Amino acid sequence: MTIKTMLEHLETAHVATTSPMATLFAKKYVLLAIVILIGAISHAIEDARRSGWKGFAWFGANVFVAGFVGIIFSNVASLVSPDWMFIAGGVGGYMGPVAFKYVQEATLVRLGMKHDKK
Repeated sequence: MTIKTMLEHLETAHVATTSPMATLFAKKYVLLAIVILIGAISHAIEDARRSGWKGFAWFGANVFVAGFVGIIFSNVASLVSPDWMFIAGGVGGYMGPVAFKYVQEATLVRLGMKHDKK
């Protein structure tokens, strides 16, 4: 590889990372992460108020798990419509692991493996 081709590759990479489209995508996902994190922190605070303070490690683990659920919810919602990513991420982050129980129950009822108790 010559110096000229190396400089061309560097220029291409620089243009790709500083383009307005890359900046837009970065802002979108940073905003999504903030929404999910706010939902996860509010879930952890509510859980700490309900069951008592158990320490920062427990609080951090609770935020991490709730944030993971928020990410999963936002990814699933992006398959349906990208407009719902932020709402689903925040709600999933706020609901935390409880949301998996609702999804599991709805899925089992829909597949006919569990009868709905109506």
